Amino acid sequence: MSERISLLHLTDLHFESSTKAFAIKDQIQKTYRCSKSSYDLEDATMLANWAWVNRVQYDAILFTGDMAETGHIDDLNTALKYFDSNVSDNERPWLLADDFPTIINSSKNIFVLPGNHDRFHHPNRYPNNKKFDEVFSDYWPYGKYIKGGMSTFTVDDNNAVGLSIVLADFSLEKREHGEEGLKTAITRRKFGYYGQGKAYDYRVKKLVEATEKIKDEFPNYPVIWAIHFEPLNNKSTMQLLDESTFIDAVRDNNIACVLNGHTHKEKTQIIDGTLCTSITSPSPFASSLQHKNGFSIIDFYVDGNEIVEVKVNPFIFKGVEIEPWNFVR
Repeated sequence: MSERISLLHLTDLHFESSTKAFAIKDQIQKTYRCSKSSYDLEDATMLANWAWVNRVQYDAILFTGDMAETGHIDDLNTALKYFDSNVSDNERPWLLADDFPTIINSSKNIFVLPGNHDRFHHPNRYPNNKKFDEVFSDYWPYGKYIKGGMSTFTVDDNNAVGLSIVLADFSLEKREHGEEGLKTAITRRKFGYYGQGKAYDYRVKKLVEATEKIKDEFPNYPVIWAIHFEPLNNKSTMQLLDESTFIDAVRDNNIACVLNGHTHKEKTQIIDGTLCTSITSPSPFASSLQHKNGFSIIDFYVDGNEIVEVKVNPFIFKGVEIEPWNFVR
């Protein structure tokens, strides 16, 4: 008999300390009609309230990157404040004393990994900023690219069900590691590295090592992987470069599910014809007009150390409400 364990999957929050802007970003958004990335305070508050009211619907919270708009210390601290601050208002436990929203009172395990935006240097947006590791030190190991964790919940006094999650950071080490992509008409500079990641061989090896270790420690729990970049994305400026190395590892290690973000679009796909499902949740605050703001609750039905079924439950923002959304998959 299978038991259910559920994750509240949030991604691409893009918290920003202010409305600061700079020429490169503005020009790209104007030329290519990109939606503004940074968060909306009303939506952030609505999500925090929803997460509190509906906290019985999920067992843990997973953020798959782009917590902040850039790796600037102020942006990162704004993002951290959303789920790692003390609440003083018992009547509104989703708000801080200054009315800034937070999800800390959900009292759930929280898993976090960085995305390409979290690694941006400000203002040039070159990759590999380590400030994320400093600000999120309670959630991510400094200077590391892989983190293992697990979440358990008790079905009854004698039966605990668990899910192991191994998180990997595939953001670029250098902008030169990116490939040609977006180019502005004014600067003629190539900006492919803005949205690209890379499945470096040594990081994939560390991901496999961490997976083997957590399987040894918790043999009764199935393992899923979480990354920021969507596998099999054919858009040149959004690709996970050298992804075949990662996909081979998914197949060789019998990974049943990969959760990711990055594209701000909801999507479920099968990786390489295997039983692995790649699930991309939409962004709560930063989607375009064509792609609704939203998030997902992912239900994993677990039998022993096997995942026998995965169910995606998407939600969208509609006016001042958050509603279930049955998109075509």
